[in-house]
Amino acid sequence: MTQALQTLDGPTGAEVVAVGSRSPDSAEEFAARFDIPHAHGSYADLYADPDVEIVYVASPHSHHHEMTIDALRAGKHVLCEKAFALNAAQSREMAAVAREHDRFLMEAMWTWFIPAIVDIKRRIEAGEIGRLTVIESDFGITVVDEGGRHRRIDLAGGALLDLGIYPISLARFPSYCPAWRSFKRAMRLLICWVWSLIDSIKASSDATPTIR
Repeated sequence: MTQALQTLDGPTGAEVVAVGSRSPDSAEEFAARFDIPHAHGSYADLYADPDVEIVYVASPHSHHHEMTIDALRAGKHVLCEKAFALNAAQSREMAAVAREHDRFLMEAMWTWFIPAIVDIKRRIEAGEIGRLTVIESDFGITVVDEGGRHRRIDLAGGALLDLGIYPISLARFPSYCPAWRSFKRAMRLLICWVWSLIDSIKASSDATPTIR
């Protein structure tokens, strides 16, 4: 996203005016690197900046809910990085706060704006591909840092929120497709199976299982 910031100048009328961080040093370093006029050493200061109209939340997943709500309550529109929240309850609360304060709120799922994806959706809706019955999608990367955020439960790490959201969202894209109904049922069964497995492991061992 930091690279994408450079594309905002021009006919869109958008301008990157400030960055916020947990410390002044990191905020100033980021601002200097990307030529951003104002650096705030706290998120509260960023939300209070009168020149900021839209806040892009790019924190780890664990903080999306809190930061998004704080920004909305400060009167800012919000573009929140995927995964939008940790669960449905958080998502509903975020949406409710946006409605309460009449602010724009959107998940920053860049996939929806890829020209190829836009064209696929057009073709499906036009009936050019035919009736969809099966959708297959997968996505993976190499995570070499054992202590990085991808593997830290306190930062909501793990494959589902960071990577799984892409194939799941892509499969859900044509939500009118019969394949999506089957997919939802399969996901419910998978979640039930995973929790049953965890319960079985807990019952047979004092160790807490970790799923990555």
